[in-house]
Amino acid sequence: MRRPFIGVAAVCATLWSVANAQDFNEVRRHFAVRETDTREAFPATEIVQLTKDHDTNVVAIQGDRATLLLLTRERDYRRQDASYEIRDPRRKAFVRLSFELPFAARTRDETIAEARTRPQASKPLALTIETSGIVLSMSEGEWKDRAKSREWKTQIRESLDPAFLESLERMRGVFRADPRLSAFNDSLLVYVLHGGRCGDDSEHYSIESIAPDCEFDAGAGFPCREEQRERVTRAAKENRVIDTY
Repeated sequence: MRRPFIGVAAVCATLWSVANAQDFNEVRRHFAVRETDTREAFPATEIVQLTKDHDTNVVAIQGDRATLLLLTRERDYRRQDASYEIRDPRRKAFVRLSFELPFAARTRDETIAEARTRPQASKPLALTIETSGIVLSMSEGEWKDRAKSREWKTQIRESLDPAFLESLERMRGVFRADPRLSAFNDSLLVYVLHGGRCGDDSEHYSIESIAPDCEFDAGAGFPCREEQRERVTRAAKENRVIDTY
């Protein structure tokens, strides 16, 4: 069984792929996950924000039945903690996994250097799973106890809004299809949904880059800044699809 923390390098992989942290504050990508059989599309925007001591990665995705889901991954290097959260803002429902890590470092660069020399520091000290109705804390070893984990998973599922839980079940294949989303399946939904990390649905979906949509972003609670809106408008006039904005 893989650890729920996928490692410092993996957590930062998407972030570092778009730019150097010293050179920018925020980068966005608009894309869609499309089901190959039905051709149904799930539009999404990835919002990456970096500072020297904090990473935030948000994916706002339009789920089935017009449900908007916010998937947020945060890494705080000052406190050495991390979290994964999936939230349905309309239903005010959420599930969150958070954990601390035993690094002595207090910046991203120091943490990455320490992880190379002390890989055991990537192992979480303790796990906390929170919903609107329950807070559970345990060690990773305790979760591996099958009797305990079955009882905890039942408590977690019963604490969730039924429509929110159904949405997570229905969207699981979409989450598995794209690396920006699969971390939430591997690191968070394994504590919520049955079936663990098993299954590969990638062949049933394709990932498409689509033109940025500031109206979509605003509807998700992340309005474009003026310079982003200007860049998007200019690209539309020139009939170009830009990768980042």
